[in-house]
Amino acid sequence: MKRSKRLNPIIEIAEKEEQKAAKEMGDAMSQVNACEEQIKQLEEYQQEYINNLNTMGQKSVSVMYLKDYYNFIAQLDNTIKQQYQELENLKQQLEKKREEYIQCHVRTNALSKAKNKFVDQELFAEAKQEQLLSDDMGQRKRGGNL
Repeated sequence: MKRSKRLNPIIEIAEKEEQKAAKEMGDAMSQVNACEEQIKQLEEYQQEYINNLNTMGQKSVSVMYLKDYYNFIAQLDNTIKQQYQELENLKQQLEKKREEYIQCHVRTNALSKAKNKFVDQELFAEAKQEQLLSDDMGQRKRGGNL
């Protein structure tokens, strides 16, 4: 079996690994985007509560109600901080997946280039063999005519 043909199954495996890594990277990217969107929504929600708090100052509200309101805003703030930490973790995972994809992609390209090199060598060897056969046939014809 030719060397170029022996590489085919290895290249197929490498391509599948590259596709899997690309999908995992895409999934990680989606998680980062979803987390960013959730943070945005939480911040908007918190801002609405802060704005409502400012208008409450003009109305008479119980101290207990204000205390609960402040506690809720503080809880939102803690939740937002936790989401930012989660976002950082997700970004680190995304970077790891990106690096894995790049490694798979480089490996697949290297294997494909090696296969192409083997194909070129095989074609050259076949052409050389055909030339030798042709030369041999020509010498035999000339030898028979002499």
